[in-house]
Amino acid sequence: MLLSRNVTRKVTFKCHITICTLDLPKYITEDEFAAIRSQKIPIGNMTLPKYGEDSVPHAARPGFGPRLWINAQVPYTLDPSFSAEQRQKVALAIQAYHDATCIRFIPKQTLIASMIESQVDILHDPNVCGVAHLCMNTGAQFAKFGGSCVSPGVMIHELGHTLCMGHEQSRRDRDNWISFNTAVCQPHGIDGADFNRGLNKLYDYVSIEHYEGECYNGCFQPKQPGVTKCGSGGPLSVLDIEILNEMYGCTQGCLGYRYVNINNNPTYLVQIGEEPYGDILYSCRAYHQGDIIPGKYHAGRKECYVAYNGGEHSKTGAHIEVLTSPNGAKLVWVRSNQLPSNAIRGGRTNERETIKHFCQNLL
Repeated sequence: MLLSRNVTRKVTFKCHITICTLDLPKYITEDEFAAIRSQKIPIGNMTLPKYGEDSVPHAARPGFGPRLWINAQVPYTLDPSFSAEQRQKVALAIQAYHDATCIRFIPKQTLIASMIESQVDILHDPNVCGVAHLCMNTGAQFAKFGGSCVSPGVMIHELGHTLCMGHEQSRRDRDNWISFNTAVCQPHGIDGADFNRGLNKLYDYVSIEHYEGECYNGCFQPKQPGVTKCGSGGPLSVLDIEILNEMYGCTQGCLGYRYVNINNNPTYLVQIGEEPYGDILYSCRAYHQGDIIPGKYHAGRKECYVAYNGGEHSKTGAHIEVLTSPNGAKLVWVRSNQLPSNAIRGGRTNERETIKHFCQNLL
């Protein structure tokens, strides 16, 4: 699937192209990554391409679903026509994945990358907004950016497609979570049967892969009460990070925790306490007023209790997830007035603010 946005205005360079690209390597250097980390440059907001214009289908093969990148390594080349300022934005997008997951974009020039058959070429194209192939394909594939869409947020969105993330509003179970106002727009397409990423997970209204504008123009109509925003506004969402770490088998340090739907017979549940008469309580989360709120799960009653506005609310049904630690991450609870720096993400508010747990980092 190819994801893109058209741009009508032309980009004019202020210097000759051979001068602009002089000595710029076809990858982001360690010095460039270090510069964005030291300056703490924000990702900022974004405007996504129009629906249907920003992804190219993966190369389907009989008997094979969409393909993930081997060992979570993505060999890439970088168009030397990107300016120094634009390269900084590419670096921010790549760093977003490096910071939150075990996925690594590695220069094709390195020995390890040169032995991998597939690669993604990150290209500058003034005739598009953003467009990328979906999943890993055989040989070279691209992620193209142009005009005002040469921004970290759009690049994170498109590189998410490169990593095999589809549009959230195209999930096959999306009708449980949103409806479409056909007076405003036509329903978006639905993923094929071979594309199961994110199924049996809570629907993520604020995913980097969820279209934003359609929520505000009346096209999308969220079925969960209290939903105020769609799209992440630029960075990866809490649930984006979790699904990527699960897809790519990330287990280092505190990346190994998983939230699992209670209907999927979860194991390795994380115990958080017990009731006075001995029933064990586990960590859970559920939707309430647009927030995804961590709470306590009673297995016997199959209820997740979440706190909101000074009260406790019981959640039942199919849309409850419990926290599990199948990879041995040392999850501990602490009482503190300060948020620990190694707290793990447990949920988020309807305004995209992260709600965290605490993890004893193994790194």
